[in-house]
Amino acid sequence: MKCKEFENNLVSFLYNETSDDMAEEMRRHLAHCKRCRCRLTEFSETKRLCEQWVDYPVKQDILKNMMFKLRPEIITIPELAEYLRVDETLIKAHLGIIPHIRLGEEVRFRKKTIMQWLDRIEYRPERSWSRHDFEISSDIFKEIKIEQE
Repeated sequence: MKCKEFENNLVSFLYNETSDDMAEEMRRHLAHCKRCRCRLTEFSETKRLCEQWVDYPVKQDILKNMMFKLRPEIITIPELAEYLRVDETLIKAHLGIIPHIRLGEEVRFRKKTIMQWLDRIEYRPERSWSRHDFEISSDIFKEIKIEQE
């Protein structure tokens, strides 16, 4: 057996998934190949560390925000409503002010554009704004429950 073939079967060997004949051939190779013994030791240590991995619970809000960012760039009304934690009817009622795209009869939103829009209209006490500046009803702010990172 050559080192390349050993490396190609190393993970299977480590997890005892090789045939008996292949495992025996790999053991013979290990007996005389220091380089492959080192590779096996490295992989064994990695496997051991992975088996010790502890899963920690993630807060639902953080998870939702992360999932939103991982979704495709173009999202639907229900996806935007879920992200903003508002009812879909509120989104539909404010389509005149929320940046969106029409694809035939369907309404879609670009995540990046929505995030920029939220940044632009975000209320901060240190800066005053008028709802007329952005043609936005202040009622929408009462409904949006998004948490800023």
